[in-house]
Amino acid sequence: MNLVMNNHHPNLGPVLLDPSPMGIIGESLGKPSIYFSATDTPYLAPRLGHVVVGKFPLSIPTSQHIQNAFANMNFVGCSWKYLDDRHVLIELSDFTDYVNLLNGPNGIPVWFIEQHPMRVFEWTTEFDLSFESRNVAVWCSLFALPLRFFDTATLFAIGRIFGNPIKIDHATITRSRISFARMCVEIDISKPPPKKFVLDIGGREITRRVKWDKIPLFCMDCRNVGHSKVTCCKTFRKKRKRPIPLFRMDCRNVGHLKETCCKVFRRKRKRPKRDYNRAVQMPTDQTTRRKPTRSAFTGATDLGIGIQCETLHGNEEDDFMLPNPLRPRIMRSLLVQWQPPDHPWVKLNTDGSFAAGSGQAGGGGLVRDSDGMLLGAFCTPLAATSGFEAELLALCQGLLMAKEQGDHVWIELDAAAIVTMLKSGKQGPTALRHTIVQIRLLLRQIQYKITHIPREGNRAADFLASRGTQTSDLTVYDHISAPPILKALVRMDQWGYPNLRFKFEDGSAVNNWIWGSSK
Repeated sequence: MNLVMNNHHPNLGPVLLDPSPMGIIGESLGKPSIYFSATDTPYLAPRLGHVVVGKFPLSIPTSQHIQNAFANMNFVGCSWKYLDDRHVLIELSDFTDYVNLLNGPNGIPVWFIEQHPMRVFEWTTEFDLSFESRNVAVWCSLFALPLRFFDTATLFAIGRIFGNPIKIDHATITRSRISFARMCVEIDISKPPPKKFVLDIGGREITRRVKWDKIPLFCMDCRNVGHSKVTCCKTFRKKRKRPIPLFRMDCRNVGHLKETCCKVFRRKRKRPKRDYNRAVQMPTDQTTRRKPTRSAFTGATDLGIGIQCETLHGNEEDDFMLPNPLRPRIMRSLLVQWQPPDHPWVKLNTDGSFAAGSGQAGGGGLVRDSDGMLLGAFCTPLAATSGFEAELLALCQGLLMAKEQGDHVWIELDAAAIVTMLKSGKQGPTALRHTIVQIRLLLRQIQYKITHIPREGNRAADFLASRGTQTSDLTVYDHISAPPILKALVRMDQWGYPNLRFKFEDGSAVNNWIWGSSK
């Protein structure tokens, strides 16, 4: 395609003209359109080198932070540009740096830049900002290969069975490990990779096994990497339907049926008939009892029922039980919501669990950044004799984890007694003095603040504490290896889903999620 120069335009100056213009102008669905054929495709984009796309799913760091992060990676030649508010385009001049960037740290294609996760994938001509590439570099192990197959050209030929081979590890090239060959292959993760392959050596076929490292999930609905179709937010939004409001024709109001209509209920409502004589004569082996009230005795006297004084004022108070005990009236409801910290603070939530019947105790906690992302979590069994001691031991373990994430730690507990003790400087119980001193020594090493949150806002730590009673040793999670329930609780806190706490007239409390599922 030769470009020529036309005469000078009076306003634009020299203009480039193409004697063979691409595309066919037309109209589609009432809008102007242009059609590019397959022969025009090679001219649509310039020839690029090793290009990688970085996606920040939550928030993107500043340009200075990105520049410093790439400088610390020690790439030979690296340049990057913003694509939009979530994507950056990274160009590399060295193929080894390209492979290392795609593989990510520890074989996971996710890099952290100032605590902002960046997922990397290969740029292709079909790249769209709304979707992610299905081609991902994954390491695999080929077992029981003949020794003469431990050659770079031969292994790359075998790798083309699965996809595009990229790299072979050093132990395979030097033959220092011959039990299996390990190589990195770019595969299509939308299809399940083969677990076995056949080697045909001069007409003799042998079957060999392939073991793949952790392959990331791919959603076919939204075409994004990191989750499956079952947990896709778009699928959830499609299935979610608003309930059709009810309408009653009698009172012409919305929100109830005939059975619960106030007008119909008032017409059918009748005062219940109570046989107080029968209530007095109920057997004494009943488990649910209530003491008689003065109004009950007065009503029984008005009905002419004889109630002896020794039954009422003696030791046989349980011989009387009022039917239909009233439910406690709700006095107020509290809205509980988890709040993220400000940058550069991290937030630590811990909780302890103790079962008095079995004597089992466990603790758990998690650390999150200013965006609500999970930085680390743990659950562990504890040698505690009370719930207070379990809370202290869980806090001690959580401080050790939070120190590794930063020096500014916001501690949030649902144990108000511990929060008051640490703020006031009291020594606490003598039996737990050693643990309290250890906590205070850890607090001196960081800049901290400590607050109280109701149990409804500490659901993630409460789940880890319950899980700690069922484990046999300390278990540490990150944002990838965390259990699905923990990921869901963290994501709900991150999105700002609130919880409700109900206070009743008798002083008791019941907690509920705002959409109604009780804990």
